[in-house]
Amino acid sequence: MTALKRIVALLIALIFTTCTVLTAPVSYADKHDKTKFKGKSSDKENARVVDGKDTSWFDYKNPKNEYEIMNEAQLIGLCSLVNEEQIDVWKPTRVESFEGVTFVLTRDIELTEAWTPIGRDDSTNFAGTFDGNGHTISNVNITTSFGHSGFFGYLTGEVKNLTLIGANKSNDSNCGGIVGTLSATGKVTNCISGINVTGNDKTGGIVGNNESGTIEGCINLGNINGTYKVGGVVGENWGGTVKQSGNNGKVKSTNRGFGTYGTGGVAGRSVSATAVVEECYNNGEINSNTEATGGVVGYVNAAGSTVTDCYNTGTINIKTKDSSKNITDAYVGGVIGIAGVNGVKIRNCYNAGMTNGADISGGVIGEYLNETELKIEEKYIKNNYYVSMSFKSGIGQIEDDDDKNIDKAAKGISAGGIHNLTSSLSVAFMKDTGVYGNNGYPVLRWQKPVNIVEKEYFKGMPEDVQKDLDEYLVETAGEIRYGDTMLKVFLPQSTTTNAFILYNEAKDKIEELEKEDTKIDE
Repeated sequence: MTALKRIVALLIALIFTTCTVLTAPVSYADKHDKTKFKGKSSDKENARVVDGKDTSWFDYKNPKNEYEIMNEAQLIGLCSLVNEEQIDVWKPTRVESFEGVTFVLTRDIELTEAWTPIGRDDSTNFAGTFDGNGHTISNVNITTSFGHSGFFGYLTGEVKNLTLIGANKSNDSNCGGIVGTLSATGKVTNCISGINVTGNDKTGGIVGNNESGTIEGCINLGNINGTYKVGGVVGENWGGTVKQSGNNGKVKSTNRGFGTYGTGGVAGRSVSATAVVEECYNNGEINSNTEATGGVVGYVNAAGSTVTDCYNTGTINIKTKDSSKNITDAYVGGVIGIAGVNGVKIRNCYNAGMTNGADISGGVIGEYLNETELKIEEKYIKNNYYVSMSFKSGIGQIEDDDDKNIDKAAKGISAGGIHNLTSSLSVAFMKDTGVYGNNGYPVLRWQKPVNIVEKEYFKGMPEDVQKDLDEYLVETAGEIRYGDTMLKVFLPQSTTTNAFILYNEAKDKIEELEKEDTKIDE
């Protein structure tokens, strides 16, 4: 080969190699290698976005165990890969469940488009792990006519560490702020929902319908509206576990049936022998038209199902049989609306909320359908408390009218007594030293102090002083949570709390004296 031919061949090879390098696709790892792109916004420059969705990060021939989600287009792309057949991209009828795959949200995202739930049913669902990584997805706007409705429509995997803000409106059942329907393998952990949810039956702040899955460490802040089986955390808890979760939003239900519908601050219904609700609370107002309404759970059935270490401080407003022109009574309990069978375990719970308008109400349980002569407090229902001035009895209606152990199962005490109840409850509780936003009532150990931004401080006291006190009280909460050790120093915050206690006790005594005076006058 002549020298000229060798030079031409080298030039051709050089040109071919250069073109190959310049046109080679950028790998997912390369796009996130800051040493290669030196701070350039590579996710925007290299993403392939079609109709607002970016699926370029996923190669089905070379799948990865973990992906990062950085923007709205990639979120929509994830939804598309789970929900839609990718006919134009690869093999027809192919959809992805992403079982065993983790997605990590790397930044807060404000959505600009209406959101379509990820996962449609038990055959088209998300089976991976979506880790919000402490970030927030805001301006979530969901509107559905039918099907499972939530940020995740049908979840068999896990979503965790995620905060959502927005609204979800559905004309169908199974509607939730985070998840519409949660399967037996599904989990929702450490999530916060600021989603205002409107649905039909099985509507909840975190999950609409829980089919034996797990909800743990979740808080609902949104307002929840449904027909029946409506709850601040979950609408229907069928054999699932709801643990260390709470509701601060308003809960509303509109329909009444015959005995088994339910509305609750935490769960509308919690049914089957394996159903568990533990270490949960409700602070939100409840407006109910169903026949079984509870501050924590509306309706509970099946021997073995449990509601333990829970409390309610929210007000419950009820439409009575006459006012709503229904043919069934409205049963209301400060903790449980109706316990539908003997063997339901209800322990270590308290109610400090008021009830308005019930046909039959109880400080702890509205109606208890005990079918045997076994004394209720001996095995199943015990160590529960309520504010005595608000209710005539701890259990509104009970089959065995001769049962003398009702006070032991559900005991009425003064409002001041509720403040000092911590040592009588289980170790799951601790005293509210003024920083948990619970008006001095006992709180659960897992609860965090109220955010300084959200807290209303006492008038006349410098805010910086109160913040210092808050920090001190949080640090020393372990010393005073059992009521065994009192603070030995003068603290305005403690003094204020004690003043509330004395005020409530005095108020109880005044009301008792007024009742006695009324009897004498009669």
